[in-house]
Amino acid sequence: SFYVTVDELVDSGASSSQSIQVKGQLVTESFARESTENTIASFVLEENGAQLAATYDGVLPDLFFNPHSEIVLGGTYDPAGMFVADRVYVKCPSKYQSLEVDNPYGEPAAT
Repeated sequence: SFYVTVDELVDSGASSSQSIQVKGQLVTESFARESTENTIASFVLEENGAQLAATYDGVLPDLFFNPHSEIVLGGTYDPAGMFVADRVYVKCPSKYQSLEVDNPYGEPAAT
């Protein structure tokens, strides 16, 4: 499904009462819960140097705090610059890439 990145949303300066999706990475030290008995969380997502404050009321996916995860929030962006999420998805990019090792003959070795 379609989403914008944090920097695209922030650069546009547009607020939206319609539901949109935005992607970024968690700024780890920004995460906070209102209380231990509460499910309301506030945090900041970042992409290409732009930051977006967000809130979410609910249980977060297990990979939410993984530093390699990309977080996609669905919700609304209010005029005060706060993204109010009603759904959270986590995309975890593959950390496995083929390893090319040169052999003495200058050709990549098979992996």
